[in-house]
Amino acid sequence: MRRLAFVLMVALTPVVLAAVALGAYLNYGSIRQSYLDMVGDRLETVARRVASDSESALSIGIPLAGQATLSRLLQREREADLVLSSIDVVDATDTILFSSDKSRIGMKETTDPELTLDRSAAIQNAFETTEGTVVVRASRAVLDSELQELADGIEHVAIYAMLGALFGSFAAVLLGLRVLWARVSNTAETAGGQIVPKETVATFRMVDDAHRSIARQLGVAEAPKEVS
Repeated sequence: MRRLAFVLMVALTPVVLAAVALGAYLNYGSIRQSYLDMVGDRLETVARRVASDSESALSIGIPLAGQATLSRLLQREREADLVLSSIDVVDATDTILFSSDKSRIGMKETTDPELTLDRSAAIQNAFETTEGTVVVRASRAVLDSELQELADGIEHVAIYAMLGALFGSFAAVLLGLRVLWARVSNTAETAGGQIVPKETVATFRMVDDAHRSIARQLGVAEAPKEVS
């Protein structure tokens, strides 16, 4: 029984570890996507808020390039959320007019998905003509750092889950083998002198009785030898 228990444990180990690892990976993937979606929603909210303020200024006749108060607004929005790397207001030619990072003013707006996660909102005038765009960026480095902390936490939980799953599966194997061994080792002798599991003795007796009954009905002088 010990050898069988060892074989079963060895066979179960990679299965249990793979199952827990797969569960941890899928869990991380789901949480990662939810986190990125949440950050994207935050960026869109900031972009729409800035665009709304700019549109209000347009509605009272202040052109986009003349909205000097946008500089302070962009700086406040940037300081309120450390995930943000920059907030830009660009005109119809993609030239940055205002930015939370003053070194970007006057540059052409460019996007690099490897470095930032971007969301934007259009700035429209009363005639629904696009005057410019608000572009809000989150640093991929900051996001990756936070996601790495999340991954480390899931990894620690997965390790404990693996240990618990292994312990539980080993305990189930040992308990199952113990119950099986107890049933197999609980033997008794049939009428024919055979040693069989005790719970099957009644079945052998029924078979022997059936043979005797058939033999009598067929007129056999002597009943056949017991099957047991």
